[in-house]
Order: sequence, then C-alpha cells, then structure tokens
Amino acid sequence: MQITNPDSARELGSQLAYKIIANPASAAYSVLSPILAEKIPFRLLDMVGEALVECPAPKLEFFLNEIAAHGTLGGWTVIASALRSRIPQDMGKVVDLARGFIIQADAWYACDCIGERVLGQALVNEFETALKIFSPWRVDPNRWVRRSVGVAGHFWAKRSRGTPELSAKAKDLMMFYEPMLAENQIDAAKGTGWALKTLGRYYPHELSEFLNRNKSRKISSVIVRKALKFLPEEMKEANSR
Repeated sequence: MQITNPDSARELGSQLAYKIIANPASAAYSVLSPILAEKIPFRLLDMVGEALVECPAPKLEFFLNEIAAHGTLGGWTVIASALRSRIPQDMGKVVDLARGFIIQADAWYACDCIGERVLGQALVNEFETALKIFSPWRVDPNRWVRRSVGVAGHFWAKRSRGTPELSAKAKDLMMFYEPMLAENQIDAAKGTGWALKTLGRYYPHELSEFLNRNKSRKISSVIVRKALKFLPEEMKEANSR
C-alpha cells in the first residue's frame, strides 16, 4: 500500500490498528515496514500514528517497541504521533514511554521528533503538570533527555504565538530553564537555547528581563547565542556577553 495523501495514511493507520489488536506486533510491523523504507512526508506518518489511538495500551506499547527496534527515521514519527494521541488518557505514562524511546534512539532527530510531538504537546495540554514531571529531566544523566526538555519549550512557545494571556506561563517556562543555563554538553545546550530562542521570538521583553536577571550567572555560550537570535538589536546589546 502506498501513502500519497491523508486518506491513504488514515487507511493504513486503520489497518495497522486492526492488526495490532488481532495479531502479534511483528505482523503489524510487516505492513508498516515497506512504508518506512520510503520517503514519506512526516505529516502523513503523523496521521498513521494518530489512527492507533484506540488500540489497547499494552498491545500498542508492544507494537511501538517493535518499531523502535528497527530505528528508522519515519518510525520515530509514527511512535511520537501515536503517543501524542494518548496524552489525554494518561499523560504520565505517555511521557515516561517517550523518555525511554528518546534514550533508546540516541539521536538528535528522534529526540526532537518525540520532544516536539509528545513533550511539547503535554506542555500545551497541561502546563503545570508537565513542568512537574519534567523537573528532574533537567538533570537527567542522558543528554537527549535534557535536550528534549528544551525542545518541548520550543513547541509550547511556537504554539503560544505571543498570546498576551500566556505571558505569565512564558515567564514560568523561562524560570524553569534557569538550572540548565550552565549546560556544557552541546546537544543538551542546544535544546535549552532553542526553547529560549523561540520564547524570545514571541515574548522578547520577558526574555530580555530574564537574561538580564541572570547576567551574574554562568550561561553556556551556545544558549546565549541562540537566546538572542530574535531579540531586537537594543535588547541583544543589553544582554550580550
């Protein structure tokens, strides 16, 4: 079966859901495998994953592990979108699974794919609860887990689009990243910088104030460079090091 449009993507998703419920995970993966071997737009793979929302949790988890075992680029997209669709049902379990897949993948593209779709969506859905869950991730031994926290903030900021009513949450998110400002591992630092960069795009005054308050602290040069990206010139000068 070829995936060329939303209808065919959803049809494949429905076929997979049926096979996941009725057969072993390997049988379902044999249907998906030829698709993952091709270059399919991520938006269509997202639709495939979203169609798995009604699968029983244990069987779906087993199937997602089967996908992860093969480590394909498109496979991480299907995994992420399938997990995202289940956030309203059990966010804690979903983000815990996401963390495991991020560690297993051990690659920036899987981290960013899952970080945006799962962790970022969790922040959008339940901001305060998600921050509590992600709090220990800021010092996680795994660099990709630490990076994913920043990717999640980037997604939240992107979805906020500078809505004034969300300014207080934007400030809270900036404060959440304070313990990560001195991150010296480049992959993880890029995640934090990415979050602050996007927050600065939509909440420049709030970010400028945040950086100014932290001037006396050691901040990674990678994070500073990214954070300043979208600030007006006068704010960049005031916060440059």
